[in-house]
Amino acid sequence: MGIISLFFISITYSQDYNFKISEIPEELITDANSVILFEDIAVDIKSQKLMSFTVKSAIIVYNKLGDGNKYVVVNYDNNTKIKNVQTIIYDAFGNERKKVKRKEYKDVSQVDGGTLYADNRMLYYEHVPISYPYIIFSKYEIETVNTGFVPGWQPIRSYLTVSYTH
Repeated sequence: MGIISLFFISITYSQDYNFKISEIPEELITDANSVILFEDIAVDIKSQKLMSFTVKSAIIVYNKLGDGNKYVVVNYDNNTKIKNVQTIIYDAFGNERKKVKRKEYKDVSQVDGGTLYADNRMLYYEHVPISYPYIIFSKYEIETVNTGFVPGWQPIRSYLTVSYTH
Protein backbone atom coordinates (compact mmCIF):
# COMPACT_ATOMS: atom_id res chain seq x y z
CA MET A 1 0.00 0.00 0.00
CA GLY A 2 2.86 2.42 0.85
CA ILE A 3 4.49 1.92 -2.56
CA ILE A 4 1.26 2.70 -4.41
CA SER A 5 0.74 5.90 -2.38
CA LEU A 6 4.31 7.03 -3.00
CA PHE A 7 3.92 6.37 -6.75
CA PHE A 8 0.66 8.37 -6.82
CA ILE A 9 2.25 11.29 -4.98
CA SER A 10 5.18 11.44 -7.40
CA ILE A 11 2.80 11.46 -10.36
CA THR A 12 0.65 14.28 -8.97
CA TYR A 13 3.62 16.47 -8.13
CA SER A 14 5.57 16.01 -11.35
CA GLN A 15 4.71 18.77 -13.79
CA ASP A 16 5.31 18.47 -17.49
CA TYR A 17 4.36 21.75 -19.09
CA ASN A 18 3.48 21.87 -22.76
CA PHE A 19 4.22 25.31 -24.16
CA LYS A 20 3.41 24.61 -27.83
CA ILE A 21 1.35 27.53 -29.05
CA SER A 22 -0.06 25.47 -31.93
CA GLU A 23 -2.14 23.43 -29.46
CA ILE A 24 -4.23 26.38 -28.26
CA PRO A 25 -7.65 26.55 -29.94
CA GLU A 26 -7.71 29.16 -32.72
CA GLU A 27 -10.94 30.77 -31.47
CA LEU A 28 -9.20 31.74 -28.21
CA ILE A 29 -6.28 33.51 -29.83
CA THR A 30 -8.11 35.42 -32.56
CA ASP A 31 -7.42 39.11 -31.86
CA ALA A 32 -5.69 38.27 -28.54
CA ASN A 33 -2.47 40.09 -27.71
CA SER A 34 -1.57 37.59 -25.00
CA VAL A 35 -2.89 34.39 -23.43
CA ILE A 36 -2.49 33.33 -19.83
CA LEU A 37 -1.85 29.59 -20.02
CA PHE A 38 -2.05 29.14 -16.28
CA GLU A 39 -1.50 30.88 -12.98
CA ASP A 40 -1.22 28.64 -9.93
CA ILE A 41 -0.97 29.99 -6.38
CA ALA A 42 -0.27 27.53 -3.57
CA VAL A 43 -0.53 28.83 0.00
CA ASP A 44 1.04 26.94 2.90
CA ILE A 45 0.22 28.25 6.37
CA LYS A 46 3.01 26.66 8.39
CA SER A 47 2.13 28.18 11.75
CA GLN A 48 0.31 31.12 13.28
CA LYS A 49 3.34 33.29 12.44
CA LEU A 50 4.65 31.83 9.19
CA MET A 51 3.12 31.41 5.75
CA SER A 52 4.66 30.67 2.38
CA PHE A 53 3.19 30.80 -1.05
CA THR A 54 4.39 29.63 -4.42
CA VAL A 55 3.25 31.25 -7.65
CA LYS A 56 3.67 29.61 -11.06
CA SER A 57 2.48 31.24 -14.27
CA ALA A 58 2.93 31.00 -18.01
CA ILE A 59 1.87 33.70 -20.45
CA ILE A 60 2.09 33.76 -24.24
CA VAL A 61 2.73 37.19 -25.73
CA TYR A 62 1.68 37.32 -29.39
CA ASN A 63 2.61 40.86 -30.34
CA LYS A 64 3.88 44.21 -29.11
CA LEU A 65 0.45 45.10 -27.71
CA GLY A 66 0.75 42.14 -25.32
CA ASP A 67 4.12 43.27 -23.99
CA GLY A 68 2.49 44.51 -20.79
CA ASN A 69 2.87 40.88 -19.71
CA LYS A 70 6.64 40.80 -20.28
CA TYR A 71 7.37 41.63 -16.64
CA VAL A 72 7.91 39.24 -13.76
CA VAL A 73 7.37 41.13 -10.49
CA VAL A 74 7.82 39.83 -6.94
CA ASN A 75 6.94 42.21 -4.10
CA TYR A 76 8.56 41.95 -0.68
CA ASP A 77 9.37 43.91 2.49
CA ASN A 78 11.11 43.42 5.84
CA ASN A 79 8.56 40.77 6.87
CA THR A 80 8.67 38.90 3.56
CA LYS A 81 11.54 36.92 2.10
CA ILE A 82 11.90 35.72 -1.47
CA LYS A 83 12.97 32.10 -1.14
CA ASN A 84 13.22 31.31 -4.83
CA VAL A 85 12.59 33.03 -8.16
CA GLN A 86 12.82 31.52 -11.63
CA THR A 87 11.94 32.81 -15.09
CA ILE A 88 12.31 30.93 -18.37
CA ILE A 89 11.54 32.27 -21.85
CA TYR A 90 10.25 29.85 -24.50
CA ASP A 91 9.67 30.25 -28.23
CA ALA A 92 6.43 29.47 -30.08
CA PHE A 93 7.36 25.78 -30.37
CA GLY A 94 7.94 25.35 -26.65
CA ASN A 95 11.73 25.36 -26.90
CA GLU A 96 13.60 26.99 -24.03
CA ARG A 97 15.34 30.15 -25.26
CA LYS A 98 16.57 31.78 -22.07
CA LYS A 99 16.90 30.97 -18.38
CA VAL A 100 17.01 34.24 -16.47
CA LYS A 101 19.84 34.52 -13.95
CA ARG A 102 19.25 36.06 -10.51
CA LYS A 103 21.53 39.00 -11.33
CA GLU A 104 19.28 39.94 -14.28
CA TYR A 105 16.42 40.85 -11.92
CA LYS A 106 16.31 44.43 -10.69
CA ASP A 107 15.68 45.19 -7.04
CA VAL A 108 13.94 48.55 -6.58
CA SER A 109 11.75 50.43 -4.13
CA GLN A 110 8.00 50.25 -4.73
CA VAL A 111 7.58 53.84 -3.64
CA ASP A 112 8.59 57.00 -5.44
CA GLY A 113 11.08 59.49 -4.01
CA GLY A 114 8.34 61.56 -2.30
CA THR A 115 8.02 59.18 0.66
CA LEU A 116 10.32 59.73 3.61
CA TYR A 117 10.50 56.07 4.62
CA ALA A 118 9.13 52.88 3.12
CA ASP A 119 10.49 49.35 3.11
CA ASN A 120 8.29 47.96 0.33
CA ARG A 121 10.48 46.65 -2.47
CA MET A 122 10.12 44.63 -5.62
CA LEU A 123 12.31 42.29 -7.55
CA TYR A 124 11.48 42.37 -11.24
CA TYR A 125 12.62 41.15 -14.61
CA GLU A 126 11.69 42.84 -17.88
CA HIS A 127 11.98 40.62 -20.92
CA VAL A 128 13.15 42.36 -24.09
CA PRO A 129 11.61 40.36 -26.93
CA ILE A 130 13.59 39.53 -30.04
CA SER A 131 10.65 37.96 -31.85
CA TYR A 132 6.98 37.11 -31.33
CA PRO A 133 5.27 35.07 -30.08
CA TYR A 134 7.12 34.11 -26.90
CA ILE A 135 6.18 32.49 -23.61
CA ILE A 136 7.22 33.67 -20.16
CA PHE A 137 7.17 31.02 -17.46
CA SER A 138 7.81 32.24 -13.94
CA LYS A 139 7.88 30.57 -10.56
CA TYR A 140 8.65 32.11 -7.22
CA GLU A 141 8.27 31.27 -3.55
CA ILE A 142 7.78 33.81 -0.79
CA GLU A 143 7.82 33.31 2.96
CA THR A 144 6.14 35.84 5.25
CA VAL A 145 5.29 36.33 8.91
CA ASN A 146 2.13 38.16 7.86
CA THR A 147 -0.46 35.37 7.95
CA GLY A 148 -3.45 37.73 8.01
CA PHE A 149 -3.69 38.22 4.24
CA VAL A 150 -3.65 35.52 1.60
CA PRO A 151 -2.38 36.70 -1.82
CA GLY A 152 -5.07 37.82 -4.23
CA TRP A 153 -5.80 36.57 -7.72
CA GLN A 154 -7.01 38.62 -10.68
CA PRO A 155 -8.73 36.61 -13.47
CA ILE A 156 -8.56 39.37 -16.09
CA ARG A 157 -5.35 41.37 -16.26
CA SER A 158 -5.96 43.57 -19.28
CA TYR A 159 -7.97 44.14 -22.42
CA LEU A 160 -7.44 41.43 -25.06
CA THR A 161 -5.61 39.11 -22.66
CA VAL A 162 -7.31 35.71 -22.68
CA SER A 163 -7.11 33.13 -19.88
CA TYR A 164 -6.78 29.53 -21.05
CA THR A 165 -6.61 26.37 -18.96
CA HIS A 166 -5.83 23.10 -20.69
